[in-house]
Amino acid sequence: MSKGIAWTDKEIQFLRKHFPSKGSRWVSERLNRTCAAVKTKAVKLKIFRCNYNLTESQKNFIKENINLLSYKAISEQLNIDIKKVKRFIYKNHLVENPYTAYTKEQVDFLKSNYKTTSYKEMGNKINRSLDSVKEKCKRLGLKRSHNDRKRIQKKYTSKTWFKGDPPNTKYDGCITIRKDSKGNRYSWIRISKDKWKMLQVHNWEQKFGPVPADKIIVAKDHNQLNCDPDNWLLIDRKEHMDRNLGRRDLDDKYVIRMLANHDKNLQEIIKGYPDLIEVKRNQLKLKRVINGFN
Repeated sequence: MSKGIAWTDKEIQFLRKHFPSKGSRWVSERLNRTCAAVKTKAVKLKIFRCNYNLTESQKNFIKENINLLSYKAISEQLNIDIKKVKRFIYKNHLVENPYTAYTKEQVDFLKSNYKTTSYKEMGNKINRSLDSVKEKCKRLGLKRSHNDRKRIQKKYTSKTWFKGDPPNTKYDGCITIRKDSKGNRYSWIRISKDKWKMLQVHNWEQKFGPVPADKIIVAKDHNQLNCDPDNWLLIDRKEHMDRNLGRRDLDDKYVIRMLANHDKNLQEIIKGYPDLIEVKRNQLKLKRVINGFN
């Protein structure tokens, strides 16, 4: 339930009935409110917890049914918190307490080894779970430094590290095919470890030298996989952009965009009027002549 939503009369009645014996967590789960909201409302209404101690009848019921019912069933029968049931059972040794305390020897072992040994291995040594050891170290204030963690990690992971390169590691000079974001396929060559370069660029540089920063190479036959340096042409970036837009050759796609701007519906309609496209193309050519462009 969202913060700030008013309490209903039905919720308040439920709070008054169950909060004293069940507590804030139990009530909050059933009203779909936070524990803090339940506690705050209880304080405002002056509703307080009670019956922390079990009555004699409740104690006798637990003793009589400890081997017949589950802890949850007992708590539901007595309408009390299950933690209260467990606390009474373990305190009075009605069953063996699974949460045995750490011995002095176990605590000393943790203090001596927590900086150099993993929680899992320490747990195996003293017959405790990983989570139990981790929580105990936290309670004892045994904090590892960054360097401690790195040493422990190296100690346990170095045993499984692969020695040398995997069998499928690419070699220098290896050529692979990759796709760009538009799905175009290009060849790449490995120059050295972790360094790859497009094959057409590599071949061009081997024959003609580095590609200038303001230039770009394009395939003459439009085959990106033909990496023969003689198949590639050096042009500036503006010309490359004009080529991609169709501006240089005044292709139909470019002319239609000039007629319809960004209206895609209108562009589809204009495609059915080739005469109109040709008239616009001639107009653009004439403007280039007038402005002194070829």
